[in-house]
Amino acid sequence: MVPSKEFVEFLRKYNTPKDLIEDLFLSSIIDSYSRVCLVEDIFNFTENIIRNEFQYDLENYNQIIKEALNNNFVTFIAERQIIDKEKELMRTDIEFIINPTIRFVVECKRLEGVSKSQYIDSGISRFIKPDKYIGTNEKYAGMCSFVVAGDINNIIKGTKQRVGDYHWLSTDDRKICNFEPSFTSIHLKIDGNEIRIHHLFFVLNKVAV
Repeated sequence: MVPSKEFVEFLRKYNTPKDLIEDLFLSSIIDSYSRVCLVEDIFNFTENIIRNEFQYDLENYNQIIKEALNNNFVTFIAERQIIDKEKELMRTDIEFIINPTIRFVVECKRLEGVSKSQYIDSGISRFIKPDKYIGTNEKYAGMCSFVVAGDINNIIKGTKQRVGDYHWLSTDDRKICNFEPSFTSIHLKIDGNEIRIHHLFFVLNKVAV
């Protein structure tokens, strides 16, 4: 199928896949945070319910990505079920897809501190290991942390240390989309390809609200 003129013009707004991911996908998630953080008692919600709040806002109230969704330039998927070769059942939290060019998967975690089991074992490991969340040629992924307790600076510092011990190549401390609690890490996947993981930390504790 030949892409429409409107779709081609849409893609021309972004010079690289990295620009598209940061300026559209990640900027949209950050924009949704500005509303989700105002939900009453959000810090008491479970991880899945907080994630649902982000999913709902992205689909219904987010002006940054609204045009792309309405025109079907971007497909938004909330919770796609995956069964890997070991018959392990998993679900992605958030996916943005531009067929067949780009698929950007975001894993969400509820944090009350720094946890290896949460962030590494059931988080970024799914981007590093084959046949999990992403394919061989996919080079970008996202981690969104809902911080409901603990000091944000200590959590980010500790998370960087955890991340730096796991198939790590380098860390970029540049703020993602000028959003302060964020960083990017580059890892070597088990298939030998590199992946850039964007880490966003959303403070949802009582102090923030």
